[in-house]
Amino acid sequence: MGEDSDRREHLIESIADGNALDWDVLDAEAGADPVLRQMLDDLRLIAGVAAVHRSVLADADTIAIRRPDSTGASTTSPASAAAPSFVADGTQWGHLLLVSKIGEGAFGEVFHARDTWLDHGVALKLLKPHLQDVSRLLHEARTLAKIRHENVVRVHGADVHDGRIGFWMEFVQGHTLADVVAREGVRSANEATVIGQDLCRALAAVHAQDIAHRDIKAKNVMREAAGGRVVLMDFGAGEPMKGGLGRSQLTGTPLYLAPELLDGGPATPQSDIYALGVLLFYLVTGKYPVLGSSFEDLIRAHKQNERLRLVDARPDLPDSFVTVVETMLSPDLTQRYATAATALAALDGTVRHPLPNPWIRMVAGVATGLAAITLAGYLASSLFNLPLELTEGFESESVLLWPVWGFRALFAAALVMALVAMPILVLRILCSGLLSLSPSLRRRCHSFMGTVRSSFERVPVPTLASSLLMAQLIAVGLFVWRFQDVIGSIDAFVSRREPADLSSLAPNLQYEHIQFDVFNCVIVLVFGLAWYRLARRGWAKARAFIASGMAITALMLLVWKVVPFKIIYHNEAERVSYGDQRCYLMGTRGTEVRLFCPVNSPPWNRIVPIDDPSLKREGVTENIFTVFNQSPKGQVRK
Repeated sequence: MGEDSDRREHLIESIADGNALDWDVLDAEAGADPVLRQMLDDLRLIAGVAAVHRSVLADADTIAIRRPDSTGASTTSPASAAAPSFVADGTQWGHLLLVSKIGEGAFGEVFHARDTWLDHGVALKLLKPHLQDVSRLLHEARTLAKIRHENVVRVHGADVHDGRIGFWMEFVQGHTLADVVAREGVRSANEATVIGQDLCRALAAVHAQDIAHRDIKAKNVMREAAGGRVVLMDFGAGEPMKGGLGRSQLTGTPLYLAPELLDGGPATPQSDIYALGVLLFYLVTGKYPVLGSSFEDLIRAHKQNERLRLVDARPDLPDSFVTVVETMLSPDLTQRYATAATALAALDGTVRHPLPNPWIRMVAGVATGLAAITLAGYLASSLFNLPLELTEGFESESVLLWPVWGFRALFAAALVMALVAMPILVLRILCSGLLSLSPSLRRRCHSFMGTVRSSFERVPVPTLASSLLMAQLIAVGLFVWRFQDVIGSIDAFVSRREPADLSSLAPNLQYEHIQFDVFNCVIVLVFGLAWYRLARRGWAKARAFIASGMAITALMLLVWKVVPFKIIYHNEAERVSYGDQRCYLMGTRGTEVRLFCPVNSPPWNRIVPIDDPSLKREGVTENIFTVFNQSPKGQVRK
């Protein structure tokens, strides 16, 4: 391995010096060794870029070099006027056909082009015609030519045509991360982690060549539309790290620069890792950790440690993810991860990886939802059937109906909440319409609401959470007190207590049941939204309070809406007479039937022969609690 490394260094030096190399001999020496073959391919590309560099510098009539005048400003030779400005309308640059312009920077233009030799799309970067600093563009091409990695854009070649120097690379069909955030909003911690892992792998390959990227930012990272591959672009600012010695020219985007770079220090792996931390911060918040209205303000903010903490910008993010990003953003470079590989190891396991296939994600989501709905249906069905002992062959419904009952119960809850929220939404729309008619009143209203919001934001999250939890407990207590009869009857039925306790389930109290439903759903809706908003603001600061509030809200929905759904709303059965008793036929098993006779003391259930002369079927279906209605017939349903 050491001999191969020395051999490669010797060949690179020969290329840089312009010495001719016998590629046929080198090919023969490499034989079928895949490592040596790949190394030769890379060296050929570097040699091609270097040859273009030398030919451009030698041809002063085609392209002049940017030279500083006595004042230090740059001047351009008259030859620059001959360099054409291309329009992507089918213009030919060498063997590349320009298709469309896809980007532009201070030094170059990027085109989507067609390689007519190999018949595939490429991205072509051309130095702007009025600039003669070819060393910058060739430096970028040479830097890219040294790196071969899936997450680093691949350069294919370099050349000069019609007075324009450029190099072409793979065309990544997709969007920059800046475009993704602008169009779709901030990303989840899980998605940002996966992006960060890919960029750590790219940086590891870059740093392995003793190169610092120096300009990692959202605009310089592409996400491929097909497959989601993350690709690091634009190595125009990249430079050899030289072991981290000396001071380097300040290059890059200020908001992404590490404090030591702003102070004139050299580029290091840690400075790239800091920029990656800024990028991850931006992906999940849409903001930057350190801001300044000017370059001087930015330096001052760094020196005074005036920065936005990730936990304050997104309190809902996992603590493990926040810790990794904050470590990357440490002002002290010695406290950051020493290498990209170390940062990658830290990102691994912070949050779960998303399932790789969208179809798998969809199937997993549907399966999870179906499991939750089935569980809700099981509870609603079982707590109606078990007190009636509808088992051992008497059960009249299949387990396949559990998802049906669960969906019906949850849909009923959602419908009630929607009906409750509708008047509030309509009122808000009307108020907005009225305020639009009076600009002064609208300003006063917005000012008042802004004051209220700012007042709440000043209150510590634990104080808000504890107050909200106390308010919810009071609301639950009032709910239980107000509907103690209904709750008591449901409990009596499930636990099979005295029949008199079932009176609150009689159909003549239907209005009471509707109130029971509405009040429960109102509490669930109001406190559910309140806990959701508070969790987004300060989950890490008040985890216990918020988790308790969410659990109470979910239990209210489950225990007082889902569980009694069949008991209150779907309790019909065929009415029969058994002797002098009014009973209900609940199930059949062979030649036997199970009856529910609620006028009896428990047990209410009995099994009798289907041909028992005391059993008379009346052909009427009604609420099984009708017998407790003041009218003997109750509400009859044919």
